[in-house]
Amino acid sequence: MAPITSARGRWHRRRLRLFGIGSPKSGTHSLEAVFAEHYRTAHEPEALVLVDLLVAMADGTATEADLRSYLRSRERRLRLEVNCAGLNGLVVEQLVDVVPKARFVLTLRDPFDWLTSLVDHSLRGDPAPTYVRLRELRYGADRVHPPEEQPLAEAGLFTLDGYLTSWAERNERALAVVPAARLLVVRTDQLGARLGDIAEFAGVPLSTLDAGKTHEYAAPSRSGLLDLLDPGYVRERVLAHCRPLLERYFPERLA
Repeated sequence: MAPITSARGRWHRRRLRLFGIGSPKSGTHSLEAVFAEHYRTAHEPEALVLVDLLVAMADGTATEADLRSYLRSRERRLRLEVNCAGLNGLVVEQLVDVVPKARFVLTLRDPFDWLTSLVDHSLRGDPAPTYVRLRELRYGADRVHPPEEQPLAEAGLFTLDGYLTSWAERNERALAVVPAARLLVVRTDQLGARLGDIAEFAGVPLSTLDAGKTHEYAAPSRSGLLDLLDPGYVRERVLAHCRPLLERYFPERLA
């Protein structure tokens, strides 16, 4: 389970209920970190439990009722004020209903930068088998790499279409299911500049947020793997899947 931080002696009284629901590598770690000094927070709490449950649902051995029951239990047990996780984006519909007073921050990263970061991240570490299975479900283990993507195939990664379909679906899903009054969309590259908006949205003093934590968990190095693909081809695939959100949130990328 991810470490839980809390304001000394006051963790039992929840002053806010905020979920970070961005995709992996979109700033959920940084969002949690800016609240961690003064609020009871966690990044990816009980992640393996939730991954196991999502995989079981996909395999037909668990139900949505099981998922809702687990989310209610997690709320009662952990009593988090701020819960930031890429996994939250996969259960956002249920969270909206299970925690009706909660607010949601969607950290949205430019899909070009996000793709590079995700590819690099996927080359590091040794994930648990259920994580591997969830990635297969999300990114499409059955997708065949076109010739332009042989470096990805040789590295054991998924196709660009698999990654980008997931990016678009997750973000469009959050925008569709979270009521507008309960949702704040923040570009990852503007997280620091928008701390005031985040504080106002969460209903907390700006002075309780740590501006020095807006770029946590930066990648230790770049693999350069994506550079082996033709840039024009990569751009074509990004636009094929992500153009509507690019037009709305990253218009400069279309110039």
